[in-house]
Amino acid sequence: MYKIDWDTENNLLILKNENAFLNNEYRPVFPEELKNFGFDKYFSFDESGTAPVLWAFRYRYFYRGRLIAELADNGCLTLPSVRILDDTILGCHLEPIDMDLWFRKNRLLMDQLVQDTLLRIYCAYTEWKDRVDYINVAYSGGKDSMVLLDLVKRIIPHDCFFVTWGDTGMELQMSVETVEKERARCEAEGIRFFVIRSPHDPVQDWERIGPPSFDNRWCCSVRKSVPQILQMMEYVGRADAKNLLFVGNRADEGYRRKNNTLVEIGIKQKDQVHINGIINWNSLEVFLYLMMNGIEFNPAYREGWMRIGCKLCPLASTISLGSSYGLRREELEPYFNVIRSAYRGSFDGEDALERYVNGGEWRFRKGSDHTKYSVDYREVLRDGSLHLEIGNPATNWKEWFRTLGLLRSAEGTQDGPETTRYVLERGGKEYAFTVREDGGRMDISLPETWEESFTGLVKKVFRKAAACVACRACEVGCPHGHLHFENGQPVIDDSCLHCAECHNHIRSCFAFDSWYSVDRVL
Repeated sequence: MYKIDWDTENNLLILKNENAFLNNEYRPVFPEELKNFGFDKYFSFDESGTAPVLWAFRYRYFYRGRLIAELADNGCLTLPSVRILDDTILGCHLEPIDMDLWFRKNRLLMDQLVQDTLLRIYCAYTEWKDRVDYINVAYSGGKDSMVLLDLVKRIIPHDCFFVTWGDTGMELQMSVETVEKERARCEAEGIRFFVIRSPHDPVQDWERIGPPSFDNRWCCSVRKSVPQILQMMEYVGRADAKNLLFVGNRADEGYRRKNNTLVEIGIKQKDQVHINGIINWNSLEVFLYLMMNGIEFNPAYREGWMRIGCKLCPLASTISLGSSYGLRREELEPYFNVIRSAYRGSFDGEDALERYVNGGEWRFRKGSDHTKYSVDYREVLRDGSLHLEIGNPATNWKEWFRTLGLLRSAEGTQDGPETTRYVLERGGKEYAFTVREDGGRMDISLPETWEESFTGLVKKVFRKAAACVACRACEVGCPHGHLHFENGQPVIDDSCLHCAECHNHIRSCFAFDSWYSVDRVL
């Protein structure tokens, strides 16, 4: 990743032979974006041109090194408005960037960066290829995955890896078309290309689980990771198969990725090896590579999209969501309608609801948080015990308990015939607790003397029982393939090793995370 300097005379951004880290996310701005946001009201440019006209850092726009304009944040449902910061630009005609000159001035450093990256990718490949069962390149239709895939194609034999695209159903139509073009290219080059889809409609998933949030971004797992892992398990024929996965993560993208390294193990799946092939690239270098090599990139970038992925993501800023909504309202509206439906009962009138949705506060909800979603589950301290109170559990709690150890019971304790004393054998220890059942309701009494870690596991078992919707995230979380679902119910094999990896989720269950009441969980 190089530092960036201005060539103000030629309106170019030039790579400088010094290392940089973070905040280099400059990008070219094309005529389509300027037209979409209304810049043509303030200055003219060739609206049919293919070359970029300006440069942008996020939503701040530069010409010849001068900050001339920015977009104002108007919320999630309103297209950002233009704010001119340099009046000398008003009425001017802006010439397109000289692409040949830009390429010439950056070619030497770009060649060095590419050769260094190819070497890193090849070394990682040779180090790990004999220690994994298959090699996979993750593709999204975005600029980073395009560069990564092209680099992998150049250095690794085409019959030694395949490409996967996880179609969440929440992709822009432009992305779908971009992926199909790449799929055709890969197949012509002898590279296997898998398109993997969830069996459920995405809007229906939003409706049944609830809108995802910053705290519970279930959609990434349920809509993308889970279907991909399940299909790869089926393809390889083993649940414990090890995977070498090339991904286009870059440290420069933001806080969540700034500490990523070239090789990472067990990030999303136990024993999965991630190779972040372009981890040290910045956005300008990515665009340079694509354009210098004549690689047709996703047209959404020309329209003004900064990131390519799901149409609506709770991690996106309000200005980003407003930009997306303004440009592709018909594609985003079904998801915003689910958000409106979730919160409608908490507001007096549609105007108040619309202001709330536009403000973006829904992105930060924890649990049910004033939505229509709820789960009949409560944790209370009473009579020296921790009580878990559940109404009409969704799945069989005894089956979930098989992930922890051997469960046995003795009917008819002193509390009455409806109360059962259970003993769980785990790791050479015995843990006794009672379950009182009355119709569809359960009251589980857990001793306060248990180890905190074990109490946490038991809570997770009953939380799963209360809320599970068979999203199958727990199934792919099992590193040994001893958990699957039949007719929406969990089935644990007799050979389960009781490792509890399937309970690694912070509160054990994505649906429970979306539905629980904060004041009912200890």
